[in-house]
Amino acid sequence: MKKMILLIILMLTLIGCGKGEFEGKWVNKDWKEEDEKIQITENGNNNYIVTFLEEGEEEPFAGTEKNGVLKVNGGLFMLDFIIDKSNNDLIMGKNRGKDEIFIQINRKLQKEIEAYVEKFKLEIIGEWTEEKGTRNLKGEITKNLTICNLKITPTDEKNIVNIQTTIIKNKGEKEETITTSEGIFIISPSGRILLKENKGRTSDLFLDNDYNVEDIKGLKNSNKKNQKINK
Repeated sequence: MKKMILLIILMLTLIGCGKGEFEGKWVNKDWKEEDEKIQITENGNNNYIVTFLEEGEEEPFAGTEKNGVLKVNGGLFMLDFIIDKSNNDLIMGKNRGKDEIFIQINRKLQKEIEAYVEKFKLEIIGEWTEEKGTRNLKGEITKNLTICNLKITPTDEKNIVNIQTTIIKNKGEKEETITTSEGIFIISPSGRILLKENKGRTSDLFLDNDYNVEDIKGLKNSNKKNQKINK
């Protein structure tokens, strides 16, 4: 009898020490458009650490749960998190602005995100060229020709690529200069290309967080020319 009572007490203790309902890793429901991820870990006594994750960046804040609401001081905003009991979504409400919905990342969703990003990666592997300069009314570059050549190669990680850039400014003129750079870049689910590691002087072309996969695909693809020649 005593053993049975001790067993029940132990089970209740283990249940009480389980994860808080807010714990886990969450991603914006519209993750193909928004890169936001949130990592929530319990910190004891209804306290949590809420970390906002951007690719390569982390920003943690303290939060306290009371009556099913996790309150977090996000600096400019006071944030209220609740769990939607109907579908287990995490809802982030702001005291100013639109509520955002996050879904918990499980193994199936993680694989879906990885496959989606890997598709981006395969689309941009290769050599690309961009030409800039002063154009005439016909759209032809007449002076100040700048050529940017990109060589994008894969890495072992599904969301990481290596990018080498060669920039030729004022091509064909006395002031012609050539600069090269190389870096490791992260491809986000929304298609953004973000600098992870600078392996030298990295071109300003890739320091802009708004640069994305679609921008790359809009450049001239040297590989397509080579493929036609090989055929």
